[in-house]
Amino acid sequence: MKESLIDSKINGISRELLEPIPDIPSVKGWQQIEIIEDKEHTDNLVPVGLFSGNEFGFFTASAYGPDIDNHLCYGSEGIPGGLTGCYMRGNVAQKLIQAEKLLPVGYHFVIYDAWRSRDIQEALYKQYYEKLKIQNPGLSDEKLAQETQKFVSLPSIDPKKPSTHNTGGAIDLTIFSLPAEVEIRVAEIKDQIAQLDEANDFAKIYELEIERHNLIAQNATELNFGTVFDKAGDIAAPDYYEKLSLKRDLTPKEIEARDNRRLLYNAMTKVGGLPYPDEYWHFNFDNQMAAVSAGKSQARYGAAEFTPELVKHEDMLKGNRAGLKVVRKAVDTHDFRALKIIESVPLGGLVTLTTKNVEGDITETSLPQIEAISPDETEKVA
Repeated sequence: MKESLIDSKINGISRELLEPIPDIPSVKGWQQIEIIEDKEHTDNLVPVGLFSGNEFGFFTASAYGPDIDNHLCYGSEGIPGGLTGCYMRGNVAQKLIQAEKLLPVGYHFVIYDAWRSRDIQEALYKQYYEKLKIQNPGLSDEKLAQETQKFVSLPSIDPKKPSTHNTGGAIDLTIFSLPAEVEIRVAEIKDQIAQLDEANDFAKIYELEIERHNLIAQNATELNFGTVFDKAGDIAAPDYYEKLSLKRDLTPKEIEARDNRRLLYNAMTKVGGLPYPDEYWHFNFDNQMAAVSAGKSQARYGAAEFTPELVKHEDMLKGNRAGLKVVRKAVDTHDFRALKIIESVPLGGLVTLTTKNVEGDITETSLPQIEAISPDETEKVA
């Protein structure tokens, strides 16, 4: 048997995390599962990523990328109402913390998508459906809907049938690595923020958070999964390379992609994440699809509420991003009058100081940004 590339590159990785991905059962009929929410104990949505506290300070691709402005997200085409922040159930965020601790040193999760509003889900569904229709003009409406729903859940206002992402229990994520020297500094910043949290030193925490996320944005390398996270088609299936290896020998790059998928799959399933058979990056917790995957007759998560507190958090993130872009432009053009105006508004001086002290454009990233999933243009639907 050929030695796995990931075995030779990662020292001390648990072999349990490299176990082959088994056949993943169908989730057909998942919307028929009964939802029984314990209103007193069901956890609410929480923000993760930038300015979400040290505990939930994951790197989220939704807040980065040159094509994202204050009102658009999901790549260059954009989806009106797209979120700058990333939100999920609190218990799910805790599970991700546990899963990330299983990864080798220097490896971390990048979260692309979690909770979606019904409006965002509907826009994503329509966009995928129309593109698929153009590529396959002979398909019936029923077949188009069936194929679309493999990759984008049908938007629903029925509280008994929410889309998976609308529950806050569906997560799209992959893994990135950091150079050793960057990993050391990122870990130092995490410890410093933890100490400053107790002192409630917001100004210093702000500066450190920007530095940490910028270090990741500029230096992270996404692992090779064989395809980007948002590419639809047969190759997106978690076990694609497992099945391909039964037909022929895999190339070194394919072995690497297979093993990275195994790493993601095993880390997530060990903390209770349930895989989706058509997307290696998608995992479910406690929603209807997760219940089907686990062989349960009931689900805990229905549609999640985006609370007024989260609206304030989202507005803060959008305002911060807009401020960073304005300050960066003023710094680059030596527009000192503009800088003085910016510094006169609340937090303006802090944003200006931080932007001046951080190298590179902190609104850009080396990682792929969040995208609206599109049909594979190389595949025709039969």
